[in-house]
Amino acid sequence: MKQIKFCIAALVLLAGFGFVRAQETQVYQLNQKAQWGNWKIPPGTIQFNPDGSFTPVKFETNINAALSAERFTHKLAGNKDTQGGIWRVGSTAAGSRIRAENIMDGDPQTYWKPDPNADLKDWWIELDLGRVVPVTKLRLIFPDTTGARPLREFRIMGSDGERRSFQHDLFFYEIIGGTTRYNDQNDIEYQLAPIPDIGTQVLFENLEEPQTFATTYRTLQYIRVRIDSKTEDAALAELEAHTFGYNVAPGSLERGGSILDKTGRGTDLIDGDFNTSWSVHGNAEDPTIWILDLGAFVWVDRILQLGAQTTGQDTKGSSFSRVNDHRLLSSDGSLTLTGNLDFELLHDDNDKSSKTDFQYIMGRPQAIRYLAAIYAGANGNMAELMIIPTGHAAGVELESDFIDLGNFSGDNRAKRIQGIFWDADLPADTRIEVSTRTGHQLTEKVDYFKLDGSPLAGKAEYEATNKYLRGETDTLIVAGNDWSAWSSPYSDRDQFLSPNPRRYLQIKLILSSDRPEVAPTLRSLGVDFTDAVIREVEGTISPRVATPGVPHTFTYKLWGDFAEPTTFDRLLFETPSRVNLDSLEVRVGGNLIEPSWVNSTADSLVIHLPEPVAQAQDTVAVQLRAQIDQNPTLFNAFVAQSARPELWQQVTQPKDVPRAMAVFFPVVPRDLLSNLSVQPHIATPNGDGIGDWAEIRFQVFNVDSKPEVGIYSLDGQLVRQISGSRGADGFHLYTWSGKDRSGHLATPGLYLCRVRLETQAKEQQLTKTIGLAY
Repeated sequence: MKQIKFCIAALVLLAGFGFVRAQETQVYQLNQKAQWGNWKIPPGTIQFNPDGSFTPVKFETNINAALSAERFTHKLAGNKDTQGGIWRVGSTAAGSRIRAENIMDGDPQTYWKPDPNADLKDWWIELDLGRVVPVTKLRLIFPDTTGARPLREFRIMGSDGERRSFQHDLFFYEIIGGTTRYNDQNDIEYQLAPIPDIGTQVLFENLEEPQTFATTYRTLQYIRVRIDSKTEDAALAELEAHTFGYNVAPGSLERGGSILDKTGRGTDLIDGDFNTSWSVHGNAEDPTIWILDLGAFVWVDRILQLGAQTTGQDTKGSSFSRVNDHRLLSSDGSLTLTGNLDFELLHDDNDKSSKTDFQYIMGRPQAIRYLAAIYAGANGNMAELMIIPTGHAAGVELESDFIDLGNFSGDNRAKRIQGIFWDADLPADTRIEVSTRTGHQLTEKVDYFKLDGSPLAGKAEYEATNKYLRGETDTLIVAGNDWSAWSSPYSDRDQFLSPNPRRYLQIKLILSSDRPEVAPTLRSLGVDFTDAVIREVEGTISPRVATPGVPHTFTYKLWGDFAEPTTFDRLLFETPSRVNLDSLEVRVGGNLIEPSWVNSTADSLVIHLPEPVAQAQDTVAVQLRAQIDQNPTLFNAFVAQSARPELWQQVTQPKDVPRAMAVFFPVVPRDLLSNLSVQPHIATPNGDGIGDWAEIRFQVFNVDSKPEVGIYSLDGQLVRQISGSRGADGFHLYTWSGKDRSGHLATPGLYLCRVRLETQAKEQQLTKTIGLAY
């Protein structure tokens, strides 16, 4: 495993100037569990480690469902909520260490004992798993110590939790295990017999290495142990209900997922309750469809569709206890070209026989975020959809709350974010993606509800509702209109990608893996920032179109957001060529001013203003003359303060003017090279200072590739490869001193100067003659 530290810094070095990062950098960092409390984390998808790091949760298979029973709640008759755990108990002996809950605590050293003074009819205990579970095996562990001995004669009964009467919690129980002779064992297991009429399919099976898979189960929610004979010190330490794995379908909505179907009863499929069901009435013309978003990306090991009747007598009619004749599809969240979810067919079932349950075993785990089914010719009543994952979650998305950098630093002002960094362990085939968005404003959003909790469209509909039917309102803090979209994921080479500076920041993390057995671990995440020169400064350039290779006069306008009192008095422009200072004009608020200092280089222009710009109406307009040779050519600009000369803040384009600082060619040139000239036509390298060098000048359009310039004899033999660079006027300048490759003066005569430029798309050469005499 490799440990990787990423650091993505903002623009801190400007070519040719050596500007460095400001010294007053502050850091907002998260590296402890408590610091992630305000983040939106899909429940049950992240496992925190003792050192404060976290990893996508690992879903174990072949688990004991009794250990998690208390984590689930469900409805009793009369719509009462109850929690899983010990459902009922006939009697319990006195004692501080003797409790009914001991049979589901995972500790074989603790136990439950019935009251020895109670009648035998009260020697029983019942466990509620909190949801319906496909139980593959029951295991009873007994203590064997002074005062606590194994049960000698008993029966185990189970129910799927479906009520026999709507008004009462009366269930049908069947015997699923028990003693046939006097028990003398401390550990007994009961492999449960399969439900009749299960349709099992193994998908993605490895035919080269055949595997065997567990396929039998009984759907249970309540498990009752009844003791059939009194014995001294009878006790039960653990009642275990083993199942294939953790069913992630019931938590889909809490994780931010959804289930869509036209009946409006789709949630009945994922509530873990056999008393609710989803009806199928499909035909080829109008198929019944559901689409489930799990709210997380998981490696799925098994999918179960449970019919409404699996045990006991059929109260709904046999025609409504099958879910056959359907197509099952999955998606990892990828989109088609039309923007719809790209689903893959998992299985096409056209079995016309009556099946109560369908189970799909993946053979090898499949990464799934969305699951869908289409019923084109079936009638049925499905009680539950179960999705059993394995290994680490395939992908988990976390989103921060609004991070107030102004409040964090104590001055409530906008900040210039210099970089975002994180420390992570990334095993092979794992990734961590980081994206950001920024803004200046937060606003309130009010949600309105009816008394029954159903949402209303807005304030008008709420006020139009009878006041006795109005429910609560919920006020949320949301991003304002000035917030940016989410940035592209960062890499270790990017600068900070979101608009900057800003006061507020949000961060989105995606932890993902291509294999279920591995996962990334995030140790820490941080942002470094400093005070902004100004809350925001925007700019545009005109004209937006100019002929390449010809000097043009451009006007660059920029203006500031002075909602937070500040000033700037320095300007920096990145230019495509050296600016002619004779044509330079600077205006502030429409008034022509004389800069206190100006410096122009081949690719930049720096201006010091005599007075700071301190108010919004003081628009700065700089008229400069330069020539372009790239399409488009960007005129980036920056502002600074004399008090902090090392901190330059980039000018941004207005939101309603795309590419406002770019100048384009009127027509894209067909040629890469143009305007080749050689001066003088005949070089005379005799040391008299006249004509000792031949200057080769040309222009390169719209590419960054480096040209090759060589001197050749008339028969095509290379005499010398020469070097040069782009000059301040935009032309490339190369020189030849008359020497050949060996460093000696070439023979007097006529030669060819050849300029060659090659790109992936095309190649071009220009040639001129050059004479040599001395």
